[in-house]
Amino acid sequence: ETSQMDQLKEALIAGDDIEASLKRFGATISPPDISDKLNEINHLFNARDLNHLVDNLQKAAPQSQFAADCLATIRKASPTSLAITFRQMRHGRELSFHDAMILEYRIVSRILDATDFYEGVRAVIIDKDQTPKWSPARIEEIRSETIDAYFKPLAQELVFTV
Repeated sequence: ETSQMDQLKEALIAGDDIEASLKRFGATISPPDISDKLNEINHLFNARDLNHLVDNLQKAAPQSQFAADCLATIRKASPTSLAITFRQMRHGRELSFHDAMILEYRIVSRILDATDFYEGVRAVIIDKDQTPKWSPARIEEIRSETIDAYFKPLAQELVFTV
């Protein structure tokens, strides 16, 4: 038996109209109901920094599968990327779209100069060993000065032309 996804793929390969194919094989996906976890999410993720978030998750993990799952996911990711993302989400909500894009450009430009992105690609796509060697290896080893550098203006900032 062929799945809907396989049928969609075959239709697209055959050159069928994209919009019509998506409608024919598409399914309506509703967002998950998180109302039963909303209080826990708010409590756990209301953290002043990444280390505080990890502390919250570690304390809750023995009694909460949700917290344990979140902590396990976080522990697999690049500590530097997590710290950048945590700060960017906090700071970005105060920015205009224009300023957010400039900040995004700064961060991405500097990520490409660092090693963790390439190490993640190596571990997942090239070698497929699923064992990246992050630098630094642990969230607790992150220095705020290192993360600050990702947010500083570039010599050549992003320019929008209209």
